[in-house]
Amino acid sequence: MNLRLVSRFVGTVVGGVGVAMLLPACVGFYKDEHTSTIAFGLSAAITLALALALVRIGKKHENDVIGPREAIGVVGFGWLLAGILGGLPFLLDGATNHPVDAIFESISGFTTTGATVFADLDKVSSASLLWRSLTHWLGGMGIIVLFVAVFPQLGVGARHLLSSEVPGPITERLRPRMKQTAIRLWWIYAGLTTSMFALLWLAGMTPFDAINHAFATLATGGFSTKNASVGAYNSSQIDIIITIFMLLAGINFGLYHLVLQGRIRDVMRDTELRIYLALYLVITAVITLSIIDLHGGNVAQALRNSAFQTASIQ
Repeated sequence: MNLRLVSRFVGTVVGGVGVAMLLPACVGFYKDEHTSTIAFGLSAAITLALALALVRIGKKHENDVIGPREAIGVVGFGWLLAGILGGLPFLLDGATNHPVDAIFESISGFTTTGATVFADLDKVSSASLLWRSLTHWLGGMGIIVLFVAVFPQLGVGARHLLSSEVPGPITERLRPRMKQTAIRLWWIYAGLTTSMFALLWLAGMTPFDAINHAFATLATGGFSTKNASVGAYNSSQIDIIITIFMLLAGINFGLYHLVLQGRIRDVMRDTELRIYLALYLVITAVITLSIIDLHGGNVAQALRNSAFQTASIQ
């Protein structure tokens, strides 16, 4: 493995994480959260300094080529450092006082696992809440996929990086060039996120809550800005919007490219999609009937709750 080459590209990935920290810093500044502004600004500076050091260590040589081993190294070390450095703002912002908890929250975000150590979100700053959701969103499509889309100098190494980051047949269904594949994936992802943000805002969420829940939903993670999560809004419109987008986020993104090409028949013949939707419909129906049988009540409410929960879990 060419560790010098791995260092350079991991440094670039880490630099992307540092740049992303500037967005919560701006939110903290806008909301007069001075501690948060300093915490995220300092975290971004530390992260970018480390990124620069890693890039300088891996000074470019003419014969550098990313092979399978280098690709695995970049993905592995890139995710590890992203998780560790992503916890730094939580610690400096006072969201938690324990480094392990801060790293836990960060890794949970980047891996879109959705587990949290924060017991009371009302005490967490707006900047830290946005950072939680942003780690979800970046991890949902994958930092490495974004990295491939942005840097054209990867050459043949892009295929190794993308295949190491994105499992399954997703890359085979898009464009033959890996850079084009990565760009298309992120355009689809960003488009769905923007659409969901607009719908949630129209449904009554504040812009801040709407963007946070859009980030978390499209990443299939589940972080919220409320202790009661989506239940805090008690809105059928919001429940329906999030349910639909949870389902959309769980579909193979390669199929969306086929939709954009007008190849609807190919999409409908996809076995994975058919099983995915069939399981969803059957399980939703079973849980709806179970709720009505055990607790009675409104059929529409039972269907709404079961549809939401099934999509969330699936």
